[in-house]
Amino acid sequence: MDEQDDLLIERVTGGLSSIFSSGSAVTFAQERPLALEDVSPGVTKRVRAITNNMKDFGASYRVCQYLGDPNISLSQIAAAIKADPVLTGKILHTANSAYFGGQKVDSIAQALHLLGLNNIKNIVYHKAFSRVIRKKGSLTDVIVELLWEHSIVTSICASHVAGAFEGLDRDFMFTLGLLHDVGKFVNAEIFPTMEFTGDYTLPYAGGFGIDDENSLFGINHCLIGRLAFEKWGLSETMIYAVEMHHHPSAVPLEELGADVERRKHLVALFMANQIAKLFVDKDRRSVFTIEALPYSYASLVDKQKLERLFSSTMLFSEIKKARVLMGSYI
Repeated sequence: MDEQDDLLIERVTGGLSSIFSSGSAVTFAQERPLALEDVSPGVTKRVRAITNNMKDFGASYRVCQYLGDPNISLSQIAAAIKADPVLTGKILHTANSAYFGGQKVDSIAQALHLLGLNNIKNIVYHKAFSRVIRKKGSLTDVIVELLWEHSIVTSICASHVAGAFEGLDRDFMFTLGLLHDVGKFVNAEIFPTMEFTGDYTLPYAGGFGIDDENSLFGINHCLIGRLAFEKWGLSETMIYAVEMHHHPSAVPLEELGADVERRKHLVALFMANQIAKLFVDKDRRSVFTIEALPYSYASLVDKQKLERLFSSTMLFSEIKKARVLMGSYI
């Protein structure tokens, strides 16, 4: 770890305190958050048209479940990957990147060892996303790449945040973190008339929130995520968490209307999403607004354990590796 890494660790561990609200006097939204039944049929139809075309996504989810199955051998995983030539090419290209010293890697089995299963999952899901994300050269490139980086960092944070909640599965949380903002990628395809500011494409530049999405699009990325997850047949817990992942900052805990398990998954995702924003480089931080966890939710999180988890140099190394490798496959 170098001096920059030390500064990053200091910023992230210090930033955790800003996510935990210092008191109970939190201003919640005066209006009920937009629900799917509030969205016009025309907007819902446009969203479904895009998610219906993402035929690879359900298959990608099944492949990633396969990757996480302890009963599946490395040779079986390699065989499944090799059945897809495009995916094989992306994985081998990444394994041959400068990060690993430019060594010659020509087998999927060797690539699996070098990259690790979570980075393989990143590549699998990005391939599925690439069917929707417009081609290189569009004005959305910068913001889409930044959103993907945020998704990757959130997934790693989510897998570690799981340790601060009793009974949460790390692999499940990793996937939920990686896919939590899928609605933003769909939005980039449905609503291409975005203003280019010189640095970022709007929306999703600084200060652009859920209410702005509702006003501009008649829907927001959380609800789009719900529609996508329903289409792909993901679990009810995942559907709930992705739809509600901004609710903790807008709705009192007692109004969530969910059982304890769903609340835990939701708050864990919320925390991972906010913590991931602490990793954003200084010149891009204006794109992401960090939301505080209201006091009433804090009892669901073991704060001391969370602070210990996020002082681990291993976590920071994992994130650094994932961010560097991203440049080899996007």
